[in-house]
Amino acid sequence: MTNKATEIINAAEELEEIDDDTRNKVLAEAKFFRSNSYFYLYRMFNNIFVTTTTVTVDNAFDVINDKSSKEEIFALLNSDLDFAIEHLEWNDTFGRVTKGTAKHLKAKVAMWEGDWEEAKYQAVSLIEEGPHSLMPTTEEVFSGDRNNAEALFVVQSQDRSIGWRRQYHDECQLCYPILSDFRYRG
Repeated sequence: MTNKATEIINAAEELEEIDDDTRNKVLAEAKFFRSNSYFYLYRMFNNIFVTTTTVTVDNAFDVINDKSSKEEIFALLNSDLDFAIEHLEWNDTFGRVTKGTAKHLKAKVAMWEGDWEEAKYQAVSLIEEGPHSLMPTTEEVFSGDRNNAEALFVVQSQDRSIGWRRQYHDECQLCYPILSDFRYRG
């Protein structure tokens, strides 16, 4: 996903017949997905290579040299997320990336960096500035309508569609990420 997001970013930056608002929204969504993917890879493997160049068959061995430093990785993550936060809206169609989704990821990245003030700022602003709020109980997050005030990025699906099995949840929706990551668990 990182390379596809980078390819979209590089292509969108070159388009001439597109208005700036549309370009910035496309760039913001792609930069969110690139940062989300790189952050996941970093957490899983640590020794990753980040690039803003689209990797193709022709340049694969020219682009990837060695692992990136922690500073390079987090600089790209933060740069992409800052752009996403600036250009995304609080509300959008369910299933699309929003400012709240980007702020949530930015808070998680800040926690990995040990930047507790930035993590707190992003988490608090997510709850206080946008349309999101914590549900009264964790049970309410996952029961009934999954498009609740706590859901930041919900992949929509139909109940009991082809392939549905009783062993899985009645509503096969991915609630990622949710604000309960920040809920105090005492």
